[in-house]
Amino acid sequence: MKRLFAGERKHVDSGKRKKDARISPDDAQGKEIVRKCKAKCDVCGLPYIDPSQFAIHHINGDPKITVTRNLTLLCSNCHNSIHGTVDSQIKDYKNNQKTAVGEKQNPPMESTKPKKIKVNCGFCGGSGKGLTGFYLCPVCQGDGQIEVFSPPEKCRVCKGTGKAPLGTTTCPKCGGTGYKNAVKRT
Repeated sequence: MKRLFAGERKHVDSGKRKKDARISPDDAQGKEIVRKCKAKCDVCGLPYIDPSQFAIHHINGDPKITVTRNLTLLCSNCHNSIHGTVDSQIKDYKNNQKTAVGEKQNPPMESTKPKKIKVNCGFCGGSGKGLTGFYLCPVCQGDGQIEVFSPPEKCRVCKGTGKAPLGTTTCPKCGGTGYKNAVKRT
């Protein structure tokens, strides 16, 4: 499939991805391909019983190249699957090419980094002190404020308090900040 995609991609890059007239191998070459593939589909191994259910596939996608090393035996399902996958990859490749060309023509936009703002820490309520008042808040380290991405969104689990349901430990969901969009400290 990689060789087929590579061949098709060359046609796209050259601007000539049109289906060329398919040159079918002659009977002797067809029999040689069947022997080479041991009378089985080269992908799924389906036995070659009904010739109408099989196709001789051009590995690199160029239907004009009929040398034996460029041909293989595939059942109709695998043949259609391979061409469907490669056609999809080519479509994605073309879209990426268009996007890349479009990006080169337009000047890059300013990055839209999310804005960070400072809000009161949910766990200590902005005091900077822990639950007993003797130690610094374990979440904001005594600062009383934390950074969140704007707009601030309160944690649904602790409802913005920063405390677990029992009220003695930090909320497991937001880490005690009280906000679901808090900036992670490093």
